[in-house]
Amino acid sequence: MCRSTDEDSMTIPTFSEQLLDEGHVIYDDSLGLGWSFFDNKANNDFDSTVDVFSGEKAIQVSWEDGGQFSFFKDTPLDISAYDWLVFNIHGGTTADQQIMLGLLLEGQSVGPHYDLSGYLETGHLEPGQWHQIVMPLSDLNMAGGNIDVITFLGQNMLQTKTFYIDDIRFVASELGAVPSPTPMLPAPTPGPTPSTGQIEGGYIVYDDGLSEGWSLDIWGGTADLFSSTNAYQGSNAIETTIDPGSGFTLPVGSFDVSTYDYLVFYLNGGDTADQELFVEMMSESGEPSGPRVYLAGYIEGGSLQPGEWHRVTVPLNLLNPEGKAIGWIDFGDASGNGASTFFIDEIRFVSAGP
Repeated sequence: MCRSTDEDSMTIPTFSEQLLDEGHVIYDDSLGLGWSFFDNKANNDFDSTVDVFSGEKAIQVSWEDGGQFSFFKDTPLDISAYDWLVFNIHGGTTADQQIMLGLLLEGQSVGPHYDLSGYLETGHLEPGQWHQIVMPLSDLNMAGGNIDVITFLGQNMLQTKTFYIDDIRFVASELGAVPSPTPMLPAPTPGPTPSTGQIEGGYIVYDDGLSEGWSLDIWGGTADLFSSTNAYQGSNAIETTIDPGSGFTLPVGSFDVSTYDYLVFYLNGGDTADQELFVEMMSESGEPSGPRVYLAGYIEGGSLQPGEWHRVTVPLNLLNPEGKAIGWIDFGDASGNGASTFFIDEIRFVSAGP
């Protein structure tokens, strides 16, 4: 969709550094807190230094006709206090891309998808130049309120096109208009943690290998189910090296978790331990069984330390509030800090009872 003539005459604001700093960051050298990434018919580099608007890195996108990439928020984000979506785009050497942008909530568009050309002073990208895009949220989010996806769509591309995006954020028109951020996750609920005996008596998902019925799929990286590089116990652990916003899935078909209280496993953040790791359970039909849970609040000791193993205990009443059968477990990294290697071992479902 293109903006109307009246909209084309709209005065585009300029933003002070303070306003931009107060904005909600989706990408600025790395993905913002709670944001992850998905692409289709596209290859992306979150650590590109080829062309950068500010800072050290930008997102380099190379996509085909019909290419798409999307930013996903772990929980719906209320953007009612913001007025603009602001980012910077560089069309590469050709600058002949046609790019549409839209916002979604739970898989449904909250407004039209707009062609970015309508938000450029010249009406098109210029080769080798950065352009700031300022899109009124009144255009993109007709109903106001929550969103959880920002999606970019490519059209009319007869060959692979490369462009760059940097400094993506929601911005308010006035300082102080945005309330202080609320925690991304509910604080862990105090309560008993399972004993060593309870853990050892739990249902094994992984212990030197996956239990019968379980398998592994990787999205955006590599995984070794039988790595002997760094095991917590026994001979093997799962070693994964994943791209920004990516992870791996443990599908099972159908598994009843109603008799268990915790998902327990051991985690090693590798040499850097700078990941923002999350776990999420999906139903047999592929719908989320509960919220995506970031592991920071459930790591024994409080945070990952480079090269160290930590026990992680996540209550199932958070991951799967209704206690329904699950179809798979997702593990991922939303940090955007580049390719990330970490290790997971001894994955079990555990009951709190004797």
